[in-house]
Amino acid sequence: MCSQIPDTQSWEGVFYSQDTEGWTDSWGTLYAVKDRFKTVVLTKNEYSVGRLPSCDVVLSSENSVCDRNSLTPESQDHQKVHVGVKESLLGTLSKMHFKIKKDVCVVLEDNSSNGTFINGTLIGKGKKTILQSNDQISLAHPDYKVYVFIDKKVYSNNMEESAYPDGVKDDFVVSRSLGKGAYGEVMLVFQKKTFDRFAMKVVKKRTLNPTKDILMNEVNILRSLDHPCVIKIHNVVNSPESVFIFLDYMEGGDLFERVKSRGKLKESETKWISYQISKAVEYLHKQGIAHRDLKPENILLSSNVDNPIIKITDFGLSRFFNSQMVMQTVCGTPSYVAPEILETKGCGVYSNQVDVWSMGVILYVCLSGSLPFSSERQDMTLGEQICSGSYSFPVRYWKGVTKKAIDLVKKMMTVNPKLRIKVNMILSQSWFQDRDLEQLLSVTNLFKNSGDENEPPPKRQCLDAL
Repeated sequence: MCSQIPDTQSWEGVFYSQDTEGWTDSWGTLYAVKDRFKTVVLTKNEYSVGRLPSCDVVLSSENSVCDRNSLTPESQDHQKVHVGVKESLLGTLSKMHFKIKKDVCVVLEDNSSNGTFINGTLIGKGKKTILQSNDQISLAHPDYKVYVFIDKKVYSNNMEESAYPDGVKDDFVVSRSLGKGAYGEVMLVFQKKTFDRFAMKVVKKRTLNPTKDILMNEVNILRSLDHPCVIKIHNVVNSPESVFIFLDYMEGGDLFERVKSRGKLKESETKWISYQISKAVEYLHKQGIAHRDLKPENILLSSNVDNPIIKITDFGLSRFFNSQMVMQTVCGTPSYVAPEILETKGCGVYSNQVDVWSMGVILYVCLSGSLPFSSERQDMTLGEQICSGSYSFPVRYWKGVTKKAIDLVKKMMTVNPKLRIKVNMILSQSWFQDRDLEQLLSVTNLFKNSGDENEPPPKRQCLDAL
């Protein structure tokens, strides 16, 4: 006999999948945006989500869901969706967390103790709100996003009026905007047949430099890349006006948002993230690709947990744009740009060393929570500071940071690219000779099948003097 379901616990800030069903005759869909949640096709007029076994979407422990998956087909309950949630999270979710009802409009009723959030706004226990297409649903905490609701009728009408090509509309559900970058808008999309999530980057061709054939050839080269810390291109749809690039969806957001929300990162977490960035950039350079626009916004995180897996995005895109477009991008975020790019206004010939400089600035920002250069200085412009390497390590920002970390920042942020440390030498520095880092790499097995080493470089002759 099952034990009694415990009452809801308070939210303590703890922090996830999809079944393969088609785009059926339904009035809407709850698309899962957490790895351990499952997409729900809505056909009934009312659905309930919670820990009670009577709910339509049953939130239970990961182990119980694993046990259920091992049952014979005859013994499984095909009328319910069972979602495995981490034990640390499960207690924060209510027995009856929320209900969705379809009447004249779609209404969500919050029945939870810790709250149901729509687009980050709390509904409140016992209260109702109209649920609109593309609304994002979070449970117990605004950051614990689990579903995006798509109203099929609204979506179909919008798609009829949209400019998306058939290759996008036929195979994908286009949901929310994930943000706009220098090279185009990024949308959250779901594959109709599998419910798999992707980030779709929309690049307008009018901003591109190469011809169509050269562009698609280059995109296919990028598509062939395979590294655990480099964003994967899964599909490309080409239209007369735009190129639609389908990338990994990273639910943890980007490194900029993490540093902004936390003030700065712990040195141990910074080391883990920097290790992955170094591995990824070294891989790209071996493939003949310089990023040229490395910054925290282009470092994506797998989740909101400490020590996440990272993936670099927007690599190689800068070479598709003319020099004026590149410099417009540089002027928008000059703080991470290497001196040699600023000195030539984006038109000169420079090496892969530009990425090492940017990596150094990212390392500086993560460790201190501040930028090395300031537009508020009266004696030097921002460009003059960068080109002369005029930066320092104020104690109020750098207190507690080890000398080894600071020394590495200096080697990466050396103005002369010929004297700047090479990317393949970064991980040989003493800062990375760390037992905790080695253990983390062992646990994650991150580079096991990538052709990279599965652990930090062995301790060898001291390279810190380079």
